Amino acid sequence: MNYYIIFQNKTCKVEPNLEEISEGDMIFTYSVGTIVSVGTVVKKAYPSNEPYALEVQYEWLEKKVHIKQIFARMRQMLGEETTPFAQQGRRAKGGLYPISSSCGELIMEKILAD
Repeated sequence: MNYYIIFQNKTCKVEPNLEEISEGDMIFTYSVGTIVSVGTVVKKAYPSNEPYALEVQYEWLEKKVHIKQIFARMRQMLGEETTPFAQQGRRAKGGLYPISSSCGELIMEKILAD
């Protein structure tokens, strides 16, 4: 399973090749400093008008995860890898980005703990 994060913004770019995203992969939705939903890919990318689309089943979180609460731990996991987060925990511009398994698991741990 792979993890991704999508930043809700007026413009959206996609960093990963959608064809690499598989059924069962997880997508976190980030908005205004928090993770607001967790999505599971239920259908791989397929041709559409976009030129590709994914089918994702989202679960909107009652208790949102504030990234600043866990960013110190995330920063240790990020190392030199490309990341959608700046060193201060600020997000990149709108878009879909891959994140490491360790970061994805940390976010899931926080969601399940709350």
